[in-house]
Amino acid sequence: MVLQATRDARVRRALSADDLDLQAELPSIGVPTLTVQGGLDSGRTTEDHAVMASLISRAELHVIDRGGSTLMLEDTVVAHRLFSELSCRGRCLSCKLHRR
Repeated sequence: MVLQATRDARVRRALSADDLDLQAELPSIGVPTLTVQGGLDSGRTTEDHAVMASLISRAELHVIDRGGSTLMLEDTVVAHRLFSELSCRGRCLSCKLHRR
């Protein structure tokens, strides 16, 4: 399921980030970071997310082909799995998520 934002919402989102470039700050992020890209996202491309992930030393890029820009709502199962795995990585030895 892909949720479609209104045209007005898409324009406001684009304008709010139009002149904001934080790429120089990204290398200072030292914690595990999850970058999730919806393959159907019309606002940002997979290449945008790949650049962001490449600038963060402990980043993981995951592309969800059937998702748009609201992945947590569009594919809750995949989003929950990705976030759960990231949050417990390195902290649990018997996590059910990692016993596959």
